[in-house]
Amino acid sequence: RIWGGEAGFTDGDAAIARFRSPQGLDRAGGHLYVADTENHAIRRIDLKTGKVSTVAGTGELGRGGQAIAKPRSTALRSPWDVAVAGPEHGASRPEELVIFIAMAGLHQLWALLPAQDRIAPMAGTGEEDHVDGPPTEAALAQPSGLCLFGRHLFFADSEVSSVRFVDLQSRQVGTLTGAGLFDFGDEDGSGVAVRMQHPMGLTVAEDTVWVADTLNHKVKGIGLKTQVTTTLVGGDPAVLCEPGGIARLGGYLAVADTGNHRIRVIRRATGEIRDLPLTAPRR
Repeated sequence: RIWGGEAGFTDGDAAIARFRSPQGLDRAGGHLYVADTENHAIRRIDLKTGKVSTVAGTGELGRGGQAIAKPRSTALRSPWDVAVAGPEHGASRPEELVIFIAMAGLHQLWALLPAQDRIAPMAGTGEEDHVDGPPTEAALAQPSGLCLFGRHLFFADSEVSSVRFVDLQSRQVGTLTGAGLFDFGDEDGSGVAVRMQHPMGLTVAEDTVWVADTLNHKVKGIGLKTQVTTTLVGGDPAVLCEPGGIARLGGYLAVADTGNHRIRVIRRATGEIRDLPLTAPRR
């Protein structure tokens, strides 16, 4: 357990480690990587010992840049989520790990290579816009949730109410749904008519990208084969209120029902939704 409850920026054992508004995380082997958003840093937790260390960021608010740099001496800006390309994505050794970062404050995606001690932007000019194409020419707008699936890194591009991706093989940025900075709404279907409103989180299961469509108070699915977007559940803030995070959980989806201060689970096959059941530990 990582002890805390007080905001801070402290590495070390679980009893003394401190974070400041962490948002996203991902696991690779025996380590958990954390987007420590308001510390503008990426932290690593050793799951065996509980020890916390900073792997990128200085704790200061960064201004951006395009050059390859040293992670611990580079100031980041509001990292919101991480996705680790580890053994399950083809990396056979620790030195092959790549940590993708949704750098929301810079409207970019970054890549951190811990073993090579380097970090750099990988997609986005830094201009807030919706432009597909080569990573060095593409424009993003507050990328938030990340999810790796095969050769694709999907991301919720929140300020353009879009779900987009980087094809890591062809090195192109593309769009699943969404159109531009002022194109938002609540429309299912296919093609350019589909609209979401400030999606924050996503995950992939069974060839579907599941999206926390935050300001529509919904969970939606985008079929990767059909390119059709449908609502699974939501629309009533009493059922889901500004869902901010989502994760695959077997045949279910676990959803952070942020506005209602609870965690809910949804059966993917039916849309049945209920609170996450908690089982008391056995004595």
